[in-house]
Amino acid sequence: MITHRNRTQITVATFAAICLLVFSSGVLVGEVPRQTLERAIKKTLVFDVPFLLEYKIAADEGILAVSKDGKTVAYAYKYDEQGRPVVIWNGKEHGPYGHIGALKLSPDAKRLAFVAQEKGSEKVFVIVDGKAGRKYDGIDDVSIEFSPDSNRLAYVASKKGKKKPFMVIDGDEDNGFSSIERGSLVFSPDGKRYAYRCQDEGSNWRVVLDGRVQKDRALWGGYLSGMLAQGEASRPVFSPDGKRIAYDVTFSGFTTSAITQHKKRFAFVDGDKLDGSFRCFSPDSKQVAYISEEENYQESLAIKKLFNKKGKSYTRGSINSITFSPDSKRVAYATHEGSDSFVVLDDVEQKRYKGYTVAPVAGSAVAIRVSPIGKENRAAEPEDRGVVADSLTFSPNGKRFAYVISQGGRNVLVLDGVESKSHNYHWYSSVLSRPVFSPDSKHVAYLAQDQQTNEYYVVLDGQAGKRYESIRYGSLMFSPDSKHPAYIVEDDDSFVVIDGIEGTERGVNSKVVFDSPTRLHYLTRAGRSIYMISEELR
Repeated sequence: MITHRNRTQITVATFAAICLLVFSSGVLVGEVPRQTLERAIKKTLVFDVPFLLEYKIAADEGILAVSKDGKTVAYAYKYDEQGRPVVIWNGKEHGPYGHIGALKLSPDAKRLAFVAQEKGSEKVFVIVDGKAGRKYDGIDDVSIEFSPDSNRLAYVASKKGKKKPFMVIDGDEDNGFSSIERGSLVFSPDGKRYAYRCQDEGSNWRVVLDGRVQKDRALWGGYLSGMLAQGEASRPVFSPDGKRIAYDVTFSGFTTSAITQHKKRFAFVDGDKLDGSFRCFSPDSKQVAYISEEENYQESLAIKKLFNKKGKSYTRGSINSITFSPDSKRVAYATHEGSDSFVVLDDVEQKRYKGYTVAPVAGSAVAIRVSPIGKENRAAEPEDRGVVADSLTFSPNGKRFAYVISQGGRNVLVLDGVESKSHNYHWYSSVLSRPVFSPDSKHVAYLAQDQQTNEYYVVLDGQAGKRYESIRYGSLMFSPDSKHPAYIVEDDDSFVVIDGIEGTERGVNSKVVFDSPTRLHYLTRAGRSIYMISEELR
């Protein structure tokens, strides 16, 4: 084991870092997170694969798996003169095999699964926990999936005797279908239930729930649509508590002589039909948000708990980005009316902006308008593009609210109703670009870009940080005690910035994980070696 300690001394921050400040957003945000006085670093070699034959590091071959906390690594390399790969996991060798597929670690990083094939054999099998499973004629290695609790394993397999592929759950085979949609398998958060989409000969896509095909029926407009043909089901979604399931089914209207062009969508929640399309569950799983379609191409947001609660009607297709607060007590969404784009928060319309709600193109300043039915989608004018779709974000305590608008060729953060016009918010995607609140909800940070130099920087409570050529998307975060903002810079080489202070370790190859308010770790890569970097903030 290799260890190395390095301490970086930091000059004490100016008095401004310990004062209560009112920033350009006009919002009193409290004490700015202090600068770290000392970063104690420990560097440990995780693995260093020996060079054998024409060896390529596992990461380049797509056969490297690293746990989310960065502490467990599984990898493969070519072992003998015949080029047969061996899998290394927890320091033990498994194999050699004639062929292996992608490595899959369980969420708790205690289990490993992958598809393997013995040399000279046409059969394939799954290795899980070091043991070989049943042999099949084909296995989709991309379909291997552990349940969130890591106790269950599923994958899609096929046999020559059974012409249709089937799902294997914990070693038991479901019925076969003409097609099983790749990536549609979902376990409930507690791992007790599972669902996926399938298609049989001559049928539409259906939902399989716990091994049983769901045959949903709908009656509307005098037509018993589901009696004559199965509707087209969307991908299933489990509630956060795992006790509820929802998906949409689109039916075609029928007459006694022919199929009409009229179609209608219904949401099915726990088997009950709702007149609309499902959007999401609330975090407490008690509320269901869905879009209720109305006459004259209108729609409204409906919230179902004990009784349906409907909001104001807007143009059909305009309501999006439905977002609950973490405590499930508040809800917000984006919509547009005429040429105005705006957010509705707690049933109250917020300030209106010119332009339709924007669905941005990743990494681009151009956006696509989410237009009403009957109007062609087209590139939005850069001056007025409205509310950025999927930017709506509540703070952890649910009391603060932020979103992004695009006006005058700039993206602007709107925090608690106040526009922060000093910085151009850099929007990349809904997953990686939302504003980041600290755990105590007192601070907010986001990535900005200088439109003149194209340099990137982090804005913390309205204050701009150092500018860089590149900052890794999705890396911005806070320590559990909200005192230490951190992110990863990717200029000539990648490194971690904490409290505005640049780290000394280069080649960051993973996410930063805080183990406590003052301890964190991440992985770095140098050549064929992967290191674990542990830091203590003092």
